[in-house]
Amino acid sequence: MIELNAQRLAGLGFGGLTKDQVNSLLQEMYKAGEEIVGLKLASRMSEDELDAFGEIIDEGDDASALKWLELNRPDFREITQTTFEELDEILRAAAARSRGEDRPPAPAEYEAES
Repeated sequence: MIELNAQRLAGLGFGGLTKDQVNSLLQEMYKAGEEIVGLKLASRMSEDELDAFGEIIDEGDDASALKWLELNRPDFREITQTTFEELDEILRAAAARSRGEDRPPAPAEYEAES
């Protein structure tokens, strides 16, 4: 499971943010990740799969959506993990640039479950 929290952001170079800034950045990170994962998954689905999954999403049944993904897109967890790792690198580089560094800092240790 991917954990989006203040500790993760601090490990990416965003320590010292206010609580509101942390919450805002985490919300934006979640939305961006959700959109990117959705696009990646959709690009691997047939029209029938897109329609079936879209119906489940429209119903707002998260448990059924997860079950559908587990059955029809078993790679979705890997895609999600990879996407958030990519977002981490983008944010790490952005934090480094905001500090005027040429290179991003080495990855800091943070607790994130896979």
